[in-house]
Amino acid sequence: MKVVWSLLLILFLSSCTSTKTETFNQYNFELVDFGVYSINIADMENLESAPGGKLKIVEETHHIETTNTFPAVIGTSFGVEYIVHSQKFDRIMLRINWIPSTPVTGKSGTKIKEISFERTIPTNSVLSLGYTLDRGSELEPESWTLQISYKDVLLLEKTFYASKN
Repeated sequence: MKVVWSLLLILFLSSCTSTKTETFNQYNFELVDFGVYSINIADMENLESAPGGKLKIVEETHHIETTNTFPAVIGTSFGVEYIVHSQKFDRIMLRINWIPSTPVTGKSGTKIKEISFERTIPTNSVLSLGYTLDRGSELEPESWTLQISYKDVLLLEKTFYASKN
């Protein structure tokens, strides 16, 4: 019942195009790609702020389509691939927020307005971060907004829209 997935190290082809670059301190944030993905799960961690109470640690992602729209179907995964560039290898702490346009119901029946967690990530590697729809209440919001921050600097804000066709 994992809801949120993150991948902590995927090497990616350097031929990908960048759609956003944000410079902060000695680091440079680059959005490599975004859209709908299929995922292979490696592990799960407890995450109280997630509707299913779990964070998915993903072993591998497969990019299906570059899009801001995803099918509102249980099992759909959507998100971003990104890289934090630095002059030398480093590890930094990022704050991740997934914000549904309307609250979703958690496993204990509570209404969840935001799913937040922190991740220490390596620099100079393409990483993936996404969300998987695992519960019926997650199909209700019309959109999901991903925010990635470093300290008090917002590096990325990306909204994905549900297609309920």
